[in-house]
Amino acid sequence: MKLLGKLDNVQKKILIIYIAIIGSGLLIYAIMTISQYDFFCPFYKMSGIYCPGCGLTRSCMRLIHLDFYHSFRNHPAFFVGAVVWIIISIFAFIGKPKCFRNSKVNLTIMYITLGLYIAFAILRNIPGFEFLQPVDPV
Repeated sequence: MKLLGKLDNVQKKILIIYIAIIGSGLLIYAIMTISQYDFFCPFYKMSGIYCPGCGLTRSCMRLIHLDFYHSFRNHPAFFVGAVVWIIISIFAFIGKPKCFRNSKVNLTIMYITLGLYIAFAILRNIPGFEFLQPVDPV
């Protein structure tokens, strides 16, 4: 815990978020592996429309197995968002440029990412953009 004592509040928050994401992901992976239960999207089952998160679990499962191609094909927006936030996290730990340690800048980036995610969700349901839909069966 000495390492955590040397970190500032921004760095501690980033570590807590990553630990929570990885921990919950490993928990879901364990549940799916042990019980052979396959998660499904109730929104898609009821409406036939892909929600912004459709394919995300399958994408993460493929990523755990290092199948990057199918992971990307199941949810391309996940990769774009993940790369953006990993870069921001690295800059937060390095401390340069300082703009990434500013809450307003990070909030603006979060809103832009959220807007792109919503645009992705809309596009993947429009005919002609089937390549954005998950490749694995629902």
